[in-house]
Amino acid sequence: LRGGVAASARRTTTNATVARAPAGVNTAVGVRVAESGRMASSEGRHAAAVAGVGADADESYDGVPDLGVGVGATGRRRAQVMAGRSVRSELMALLESKGAMKRDDGYLRYTPDQTCNDVVGFDIVSNHSSWDLEAIAQHVATEPKGLSSYVQTGYCQKNSKLVNFITMSEQRSGSTWFKEMLNGHPCMFMYGEMFMRQEKRKRFSTMLESPQKFMAKIPDTKPATCRYWVVGMKAFHYTTPVPTTLNPRNKELTPRVMEWMKKQGSYARFIHMERHNFLDRHLSDVRANSPGLGGHCQKIKGCDTSKVHDMRWDLKVNEMMKYLKEAEKQSASVKSMMSSSSQPVLSIKYDELRTKQEVWCQVLNFLGVSCADLVLLHSSLKKDITKGRDHVIRNYDEVEKALKGSQFEWMLES
Repeated sequence: LRGGVAASARRTTTNATVARAPAGVNTAVGVRVAESGRMASSEGRHAAAVAGVGADADESYDGVPDLGVGVGATGRRRAQVMAGRSVRSELMALLESKGAMKRDDGYLRYTPDQTCNDVVGFDIVSNHSSWDLEAIAQHVATEPKGLSSYVQTGYCQKNSKLVNFITMSEQRSGSTWFKEMLNGHPCMFMYGEMFMRQEKRKRFSTMLESPQKFMAKIPDTKPATCRYWVVGMKAFHYTTPVPTTLNPRNKELTPRVMEWMKKQGSYARFIHMERHNFLDRHLSDVRANSPGLGGHCQKIKGCDTSKVHDMRWDLKVNEMMKYLKEAEKQSASVKSMMSSSSQPVLSIKYDELRTKQEVWCQVLNFLGVSCADLVLLHSSLKKDITKGRDHVIRNYDEVEKALKGSQFEWMLES
């Protein structure tokens, strides 16, 4: 697994990065260091930002993290080492002081599997700069016992049963960002929209149960590791053609998926991730379909994301109202489908994932993983639309008048 990059020697937390470097980007070199302080040689793999990953919900590649000014290559490597160690050490000290989790360091006694890519140790520990370690410790103190934690042990120990999940979302709802965040964890893997291709619809269960057999064929994904605790995928309910959706109208696919989940029992779960503000989702859809932009600015040669921040759009009021009403209807439909399945369901809002750290802890706990591992989650994707709706929507007054007094009025004002 390609290592993370520390932001600078002055920081105690880092912006997390993994996988391939874009062409022409100078990258630092990761160094593997044991938590005990003993330095071991690494394979010298490049640490760089994730590139070429399809984004949605106005996410865009944000480049390589700031490595600081005037810090040489040796200093950067030392900063990477110390940052990875200090984040884990600081968090474990907090957890132990609250009696929430005891340091295990099982990786020091574990013999890595030489027949596969076994991830061991804490050189991969990278921390998004906004994670609150104190809040993580408080959550871990109250979470259920028996959850798995890489931060505690330092390796992906074999669990009794693999947890599978399907994230129900829609286009322009942040599902790619959500996927990339979870894929920062070495013991978790999430596919993209598996049902978009016929061959994957046929063998989805095998892909979920044995991901190592398929990951090498997936562009722009992390290298497969020896074992996973959690493997999932995302699916759409209605914003793509019926054969590609998980929807009761899809008579061929949906019954097969539901039957497979039923056989898995409580180890097959649903996450309903909704972009609750349907107006923002519609605005994102309008942006994605703008001439010359496409869905993902960072993947289009010559597309300047800084200019996208200043762009404005006219919303066609009749189309907007139709979109909002359909989104409201389908939101109720997908909830009904999941509740009738008898599978465990977690409902979360994209808007809250952006602002409430505890929602990420709920996601991890739902999947059988401790919130202590929140420091492993990261993404290189940033929002393209960052300014207020009164700036982005050119015909704001017209839209405001159309929404006035409707059940959607709050979406303009929130």
